[in-house]
Amino acid sequence: MRDYGKARKFNAMMSKGALPLGVMELVKEVEKSDAPRANKTALINSLFTKESGGSLTLNTDGQEWQSFKGQFAERSDANKVEGEPKLVFLTNISMVMNKG
Repeated sequence: MRDYGKARKFNAMMSKGALPLGVMELVKEVEKSDAPRANKTALINSLFTKESGGSLTLNTDGQEWQSFKGQFAERSDANKVEGEPKLVFLTNISMVMNKG
């Protein structure tokens, strides 16, 4: 479940352009994923930590953030499929059919 305070802080920082470049690139990747809302929730919740006074701080060096980055990279790499363009595929098939 997305932490409302963290989501507000994230949106404020994003609108100001205050998020680091690496975070912005990961946000774009997350938005293209199979479950963008759930993944973005996990991203936002892992990106900020609550201090004892209740304030939120951006923590890109924290263990929770590093863990999220690693897990998301593994999941997105596993879902990538290597292939060839349709025209190349059809050309290869027609060449095989003509030989046989």
